[in-house]
Amino acid sequence: MKRRKATLLCCLLILGLFPTLDAGASAGLLRRAGSWAGGFFTAYVAGKALDTATGQDFRSQLQNHIPYLVEQIAGASGARRQALQEELDLTARQLRVVERALQGTQQEVGELQREQELILQDLDLLFGRVEALEQRVDGLDQRVTDLEIALIGECLDLRNAPLLGWDDYRVRETPQAILDDDYASESLSLATRIYLNTCTFDLTHRGLLIQLSMVTRDLTEDLSLYATFKHIEAGGFDPTYGNQLTRIEYFLERPLYPVHGQVQEIFIPYGEIPFPHTRRVALALVLTHDGRPIYSLPDKVLQCVPAQQFNCRWGRR
Repeated sequence: MKRRKATLLCCLLILGLFPTLDAGASAGLLRRAGSWAGGFFTAYVAGKALDTATGQDFRSQLQNHIPYLVEQIAGASGARRQALQEELDLTARQLRVVERALQGTQQEVGELQREQELILQDLDLLFGRVEALEQRVDGLDQRVTDLEIALIGECLDLRNAPLLGWDDYRVRETPQAILDDDYASESLSLATRIYLNTCTFDLTHRGLLIQLSMVTRDLTEDLSLYATFKHIEAGGFDPTYGNQLTRIEYFLERPLYPVHGQVQEIFIPYGEIPFPHTRRVALALVLTHDGRPIYSLPDKVLQCVPAQQFNCRWGRR
């Protein structure tokens, strides 16, 4: 049975590449921007006229491509998610080269040319792997269907639930179990999705999944997410009563580029949520940059039927 589960996971990771990565369009944009940068450096050294207008257009296209990739990563899993994350990194690197080319000096040209060559090499390697994976997919769909039928006794009610995230979390998509919040400022665009009744791919853990899809601008220091859980009694939350509040810090990825995108996921099994024996718990989130709050989500009440913590919903206080 363990071998069958491992085979099923392998198949799901490969099939997770689809829907397709739209490799041609993405590779084309990065290669065109790289070709412009190479010609720009040559003209710079030769003292010829510089095509800054095209560079500014590529800068705009690359900046717009980053939020698109963040959105795609948020709904991807397995090999597709990994490829998209690598594409996001390449896009941010290419954007940085274009911006430095437009603003740089002759002393930087050699360094930028070497970085541009590395970007194109990494791009060829990435999309070479994508093409190889696409060729391996034929026939796997039916094999996965056969394996899931064989495992039907173990998969319970979530065997057909959608997959979400790097670890293939399965999500029961009911309106009462999904919480959405969108936020935008000059330095941060954030889509917060909180899913209840989420399971790992093998259904061995059920719990709460927090997904943050972020695009940051000119944020360079550490990012952290603080999740505060409050035990709500019949009469509401009482701050004077001891041991009724727990705050947990989750360290996120530090932005690497002036315009940076990332999707972070935090899975909390129901048994590890503070106050697991209560029926109602409030959850509040605060995102900080260098210790300063830049986003907050006020208290949201999580309600679970006693002894059935795999069927929870968002409720009222």
